[in-house]
Amino acid sequence: MSSPQLEQQQSLPAVGQSPEQQTSGNCIINDTPSTEEKQLSQKTNYSVQDSLDQPKGTVLSATASILKGGIGTGILFLPSTFQACGIGLSIIFMIICAVVSYFCWSLISKIIRFQESTDTKDPTNRNLTLEATGGKLYGKSFLIFLQACTYIYAYSSCFAYSIFIYQTLNPIIPNNMVIMAIMFAFYLPLSMYKNIDKLSLFTYLGLSATIITLIIIIGKSCEVIDTTNVNFSSLTQFDFTQIPLQFGVFSFAYDVNGMYTEVHASMKNKNQFDSVLRYYLCIFTLLGIFVGMMGYIAFGADTQAVIFQNIGSMGGVGTALDFLYSFSILASILLYVFTVVKFLDSMIQKYMLKNSTKCMNLFQKVALRSVIFFSFTFLAQYVNQISNVFNILGCIFCTILTYICPLIFYVKAVKKQKSILNAIQNGDIEKDTIQVKPPNISVLDTHYKYYILSGLSFIFGLLGGTSGLVSTIIQIQQSS
Repeated sequence: MSSPQLEQQQSLPAVGQSPEQQTSGNCIINDTPSTEEKQLSQKTNYSVQDSLDQPKGTVLSATASILKGGIGTGILFLPSTFQACGIGLSIIFMIICAVVSYFCWSLISKIIRFQESTDTKDPTNRNLTLEATGGKLYGKSFLIFLQACTYIYAYSSCFAYSIFIYQTLNPIIPNNMVIMAIMFAFYLPLSMYKNIDKLSLFTYLGLSATIITLIIIIGKSCEVIDTTNVNFSSLTQFDFTQIPLQFGVFSFAYDVNGMYTEVHASMKNKNQFDSVLRYYLCIFTLLGIFVGMMGYIAFGADTQAVIFQNIGSMGGVGTALDFLYSFSILASILLYVFTVVKFLDSMIQKYMLKNSTKCMNLFQKVALRSVIFFSFTFLAQYVNQISNVFNILGCIFCTILTYICPLIFYVKAVKKQKSILNAIQNGDIEKDTIQVKPPNISVLDTHYKYYILSGLSFIFGLLGGTSGLVSTIIQIQQSS
C-alpha cells in the first residue's frame, strides 16, 4: 500500500506567539544585551526540558507494539468468519478493511503532527494522542467525548481478552480465581511503567508467543488438510448476507484504537509512522488471510468460533499453546490498560493528590491498577458469548474512532491551516522585525480527493457499524 502524500514541509511561523517568542529558537532580533541573555536562558531551559521529554521509540519497537496490540484474539475468529462469509468474500473484505484503516490512521497521524507543529513551545501541544488532538481542534467537550470512547473501548477490550483467557485455560485450570491470580502477578508490576515504550521487552516476548502459536495453528491445519479428503466444492466462497453479522469482527481484528496514537507519540521520528502502519497492516492481512483460509479449509463445517477449539490437545502441544497464547493476550491487556491508567493517574494527581508523598503516590498507583484489573476480570467470569462482545466493540467504537474521526478532524484541521496562511498573508505576523528562520509547520494536503476518501471511509464505517450492531442485537435476542 502506498502512503497518501498528505504532508509537505514548509517554513511558516507559529501562530499565537509574539515576535520575541518566535525568535527565542532560531531567529535573531535587535535588543539590549540583558534581553538577549534572558532569551538565551529561556532557550536553554526549553532545550533541557525537550531532551528530557524526547520520545525514543523506533520503527522496530513501534511496529512490535502495534503488532502485539493488533494480533490479538480477533485473528482466531477469522476461520469461523471465513466459514460464514466465504473464502473469496472474506479475502476481499480483509483487503478493503486494511486499505481503509491505513488511510484513516495515516490521516489522523498527519493531523496530529500538523497540530503539534502549530505551537512547538506549548508543552501541552507535544506528543498528542487522538483524544488530545480532538480537544485542541474542537474544544473540551469533544475531548471528553473522545476520551470516553477511547477508554471505554480499551477497558472493554481488556474485558473481552479476559473472557478469552478464562475460556482457553478453564480445561486446564478449572478455578477462575487461580487464573486471575496468575494474571495479576504478571500484570501489576508491568503496569507501573510510565511510558509505553518501557513495555517493549514484554511486547517482543508476547509477539513471539503469538507468532509461535499461529505457526502451530497453521501447521495443524495443513496436517488436517493433507491427511483428510477435503471437499473443496462444499466450501463457501461468497455469502453477502453474513457481512453485517461479521463486520464488527473484521473491524476489531484489525483495530488498534486506544493504542496507535500512543505509539505514534512515543516515536522519536514521527514521520516514519506511516511505515509502521504499512508493516502492521501488510503482515496482519497476509497472516489473517492465511489463518482464516487454512483453518476453514481444514475443518470445514466443523470450524468453531475460536480455532483453538478445533486444535485439541495434540499430545500436550495444544495445552502448551493455550498457555502461550494466553501470555500473549496478557501483553495486549497491558497495552490497552496503559491508556486508561495514564489518564486516571494524571486526573488523580491533578485534583486529589497535588502535594502527596512518594509513598502515597505509589499506593495510589497500585490501588488504581488493582481496581481496574479486578473489575474487568471479575466481570469476564460471567460472560460466555465472546464473539458477540467483539462484534459490538467493533461496530461501535471502531466505527467512531477509525472511520468517523478522520473526516471530522480533517475538516477542522484544514480550516485551522487556512487561518494560519491567511494570517501570514495579511501581515498579522510581523516578519519585518526578525531575520526569518521560523519553525516548520507540517502542512496538510487540501486536494479534494482527501475529502472524498475520508467521506467514503465515514460512510463505510457508519453503514457497516450500524448494520453490524443491529444484526448482533437481533442474534442475541433470538438465541436467548
